[in-house]
Amino acid sequence: MTKGVNIHTRSIFVTCRTQSSRLPGKALLEVSQGVLVIEHVLRRAQLAGNSFPVVLCTTNEKSDDILVEIANREGVSIFRGSTNDKLMRWLSAAKYFGVEYFATFDADDLFCSPKIIGQYLTNAHFYNQDLVQATGVIPGIFTYGIRVAGLERVCRAKTSKNTEMMWEFFKNTQDVSIGELEKVPRNLLRQDMRFTLDYIEDFEFFKEVFLALGYKADLDEEVIVEFLHANPQITKINYFRQQDYIANQSRIILKERGQH
Repeated sequence: MTKGVNIHTRSIFVTCRTQSSRLPGKALLEVSQGVLVIEHVLRRAQLAGNSFPVVLCTTNEKSDDILVEIANREGVSIFRGSTNDKLMRWLSAAKYFGVEYFATFDADDLFCSPKIIGQYLTNAHFYNQDLVQATGVIPGIFTYGIRVAGLERVCRAKTSKNTEMMWEFFKNTQDVSIGELEKVPRNLLRQDMRFTLDYIEDFEFFKEVFLALGYKADLDEEVIVEFLHANPQITKINYFRQQDYIANQSRIILKERGQH
């Protein structure tokens, strides 16, 4: 099922599966010459530092065997769990590896910030929060920081096994604390860019950025923002999809609430 136990009390969970409704097989798309999306994401996650091991959290579906093969090549740990219950998959992975805090790094988020993730994990115990978010950052720059003790309370309280919109379960569970990430660079607090992969236009956007700046796993997010600020026509490739994305999230939330 996995490799490695008790890797570290703080870790990065890259959440990925090959089945997706809006852009099928997106994790296996070639984002630059010879580089797949999932390869890029795993490499970028590892830039947060050796103190924070990376775990690929995928499912037991046979279709995700290819993700396991890639993760093995990239030298990251692996956990396979529930297909639809993301929260339980995370909790099971945290217990297996002895993790107390983790930062989530969705395979959709090709420009997620290793620096901000590292900042959260370094200071996670000071936050004293079960869920740490970064309201106002460019979508895809930072997902969430999670304390496993809080995640356990959420999993005990929830009545649904479909937990794609996981933050809703944190917000609707009593005695779960939610806080804001501190010291986020001001130039990353923008709402005119979109750094997440859900639609074909998002894929075209990422390819265009890599074509213009040259492919590197460690391409600095602040350099990317500066480039896009000077070239707003590139942000227009996919930003119009943000409203579609928000509307789709709302539909999923309503469906999940109906199953509580």
